[in-house]
Parts: sequence; structure tokens; C-alpha cells
Amino acid sequence: MSSARRRRPYGYAPQRLCCHRRIGFGGVGMLTGASLITLGLYLAFCHFATESRYHALARSTSIALEASDSLDKDEIKADETQPRDWRRVFETNEDVGAWIRVEGTTIDLPVMLCSSHDASYYLCHDLWGNYAFEGVPFLDHRCSATGMHRLVFGHRLAMGGQFSELQKAYEQEVFDTLGACHWCLPDGSESVLLPAFSLSVDMWFGDVQRFDFEDDGQLRVWLSELSQQATAVSPECKQLLDNASSAVTLVTCSSDYAHQEWRTLTVFVDAGTRSEEQ
Repeated sequence: MSSARRRRPYGYAPQRLCCHRRIGFGGVGMLTGASLITLGLYLAFCHFATESRYHALARSTSIALEASDSLDKDEIKADETQPRDWRRVFETNEDVGAWIRVEGTTIDLPVMLCSSHDASYYLCHDLWGNYAFEGVPFLDHRCSATGMHRLVFGHRLAMGGQFSELQKAYEQEVFDTLGACHWCLPDGSESVLLPAFSLSVDMWFGDVQRFDFEDDGQLRVWLSELSQQATAVSPECKQLLDNASSAVTLVTCSSDYAHQEWRTLTVFVDAGTRSEEQ
């Protein structure tokens, strides 16, 4: 794993790469074994119920899937774009800034926008505004859904879901299973970004927290420097970085245990493919 660094790489103090919010359970120590089992079953039920709602929303807002109820999601070609019915998405929550789908995983989720006043709100709230320990992926409040670098946070959960499949992406064999990242915007455009590299870092890692690029050249230099710390790299990484016009970094916890300090960063780079919804 990369060594922890808390320096000021771009003239400002790095913020914590938050993938968990500490939650106090003052009465847990007084719970009996039966109560703990009941609590665990309840949390599991809530988790799978919420995951089912996300899957249902993904299907109901995908125009291609909605067109034929007999069409299975897995039958769609991997490189086929999936237009969204954004009217339905915004009816659910106007804070949705994008929709993300990662090939080779079950990630097919909305990405939320947060304000600087409560930058981690969606860390423990779901798309429908309910308190939920699994949260929903959200953008760092310092970047935008259309920026040159988009930093997105999502939970690693023992029961799966959210960004759990990216937990060990810093290992080459896991990284090699990842496909393209589809980044869909409310204007109907869809960018296709390819996996470039992954690394595990301290939660105060500052090098990834850059969003102000004057041009593609600055972005490419930054990506090249960051990739030198990676432990899993695409065979086409250099070519991808040499032609990069934007990047999406997905952040989740590296550890199997809660409240640990390591984060997995998986960087996807714009492959120059963009489609417009007709």
C-alpha cells in the first residue's frame, strides 16, 4: 500500500477521503445476543430492500430496458449506451448529478451532489432521503459532474452493493476484471471512461484532491504523476493518460473492517467516446 501523506500538494490542506461516518450506539453494550441478532437481521433486510429499490430505479429509468420487458439487462452489449429518463430520476431526487455504471461490476447507481455545508450527507442517507448506513455514491463538493476530475465516494459493505466490488481494485487481478465506466449526465450525454490504474492510500491522501486544471496538459501531467504510485495498472495506461481529457476517481474503503484509515482509489480516464441521446 502507498505510504500515508498529509502534505499540501496544491496549496491547500487535504480533506479526509470520507467513506464512513462514525455512528454512536450508546446502548449496544447492553444488548443481549438475541437482540444483536435481531438488529443484524433488520439491518440486512434494510440493506437488501434499498439495493432492490436502486435496481428497480435503474431499470425503470433506462429507456433501452423499458422498451422491452423481455430484454434482460445482461443481454445488452457492454459498449452500448443506456439513455436515462431523467424526468423520472429527478422526480425521485433533484440532487442527482449523474448516473454511473461500471462494466464488470453491478455498479449501476445515481451519483449525488452535496453542498459544502453537509458534504457527507449522502454517506448515510439514501436516494429517497432516508437514513441508511449504505448511503449512495456522491461527488466531492469541490468538484462538479462535468468537471475534468470527478471524485466520487461510495461505501464498501460486507453484504455487497455500492462500491464494494472496488475494495481490492488495487490488486492487479481484481483491477483486470473492471470494464468501462459510463458517466451519464442529465443533458443526455454519456462519457465512456476506461480503467487506467488503482491504488490504496491513507484517508488524508492529498494528491488525488485536485480539481483545478487549466487544460488537458495539466490534467495529463497530474494523472501521470499519480499513476506512478499505483499498484494496479492497465496495459494501455500510458496511452490513456497521454490522451486524457477528463477522469473519474471512485473511492471506497480498502479494509474489511469499519473505521479504518485506508482508501482504494480507482481512476477511469475519458476514452474519447461520447454519445448524445436522440
